[in-house]
Amino acid sequence: MKFVAYIFLLFATCSLCAQDFTKIRMDYAQTDGYSPMWRMDKDREAITDLWDEGKIEEGMKLAEKWLEKVPVDIQMQGWYSHFLETKGDFSGSIKHYFIKLGLIHSITSSGTGLSPDSPWKVISVHEEYDILGNIGAQLISQSLGKTSEGRPCDVMVCKIGEKKITLYFDVSISMEATSKLLNPSE
Repeated sequence: MKFVAYIFLLFATCSLCAQDFTKIRMDYAQTDGYSPMWRMDKDREAITDLWDEGKIEEGMKLAEKWLEKVPVDIQMQGWYSHFLETKGDFSGSIKHYFIKLGLIHSITSSGTGLSPDSPWKVISVHEEYDILGNIGAQLISQSLGKTSEGRPCDVMVCKIGEKKITLYFDVSISMEATSKLLNPSE
C-alpha cells in the first residue's frame, strides 16, 4: 500500500511540476525581450560555434548566461546538462536535465497533441522540434491549420517507428509575437 501512495505522490508532484514549468514558459513569452525565434539569436549561435570549435569551457560560460536570459530553451538545457556531466558535475547535470524534462512535460501536458481539439501549446516553433526529437518522431510533412477554437495550429504528420501519426501544436503565441516583430507599428 505504501508503494501505491508513493506512486500517487510522485504523479501529483509531476503534475505540479508541469504547472510550474508552464508558468515559466508563459511568463517568459510575456517578457519584453521575448522572441519565438531564439535559436537564431547571435548570442546563442556564438555558443554553438564555440562548441563546434571544441571550446567547451568558453561555450559553457556563455551557455550559463544564455540560460539565465532564455531559461525555456529546451535544447540548450539538454546540451548544458550533457557538458556538465562530462565535467563530472552530476548534480548540475541532473538539474538541467530535470529542467529540460519539465519544459517538455509542460508542453505535452497541455493537451494530447493528437487532434485540433487538444493541441500542444507552444511558445516557439523550436519547442515543436524539441518535442519531435525527444519522442523520436520523424517529420513527413507540416502545414498550418486551426485548432477547434480557431487558433493557428501547426499540423505535423510524422513517423514514429513504423507508425504514421499526426500531431497538432497551438502556435498562436509564437505567431502573435512574430507578427509584432515583423510589424512593430501595429
